[in-house]
Amino acid sequence: MFFYKGSVVSEIWEKCSNLLQNLIPEQQFKTWISPLQAIQKEATLVLMAPNQFFRDCVRERFLPMIKQNLGLLSPENPLNVTVLVGSSIDEGNDNILPSD
Repeated sequence: MFFYKGSVVSEIWEKCSNLLQNLIPEQQFKTWISPLQAIQKEATLVLMAPNQFFRDCVRERFLPMIKQNLGLLSPENPLNVTVLVGSSIDEGNDNILPSD
């Protein structure tokens, strides 16, 4: 299994975010994608959402598109991706709410 370093994950998320910005309307991007913070937990890119409602909307509306674009950016070592509630400040905190 391939593990990315934290700065590489941030770079991949930035590139993915830039691709998404060209694929979805500007207001939707600003509302739903821009606020997400990316961290790495083990072999997973974790996108941190500010609350459960936000998390659920991102998962329903954008997660398939996010996964597809991440796959395009790193086809040889695809990242798992999930959306959780929390912030990058909570990165070391095990009390982050799960995505399911």
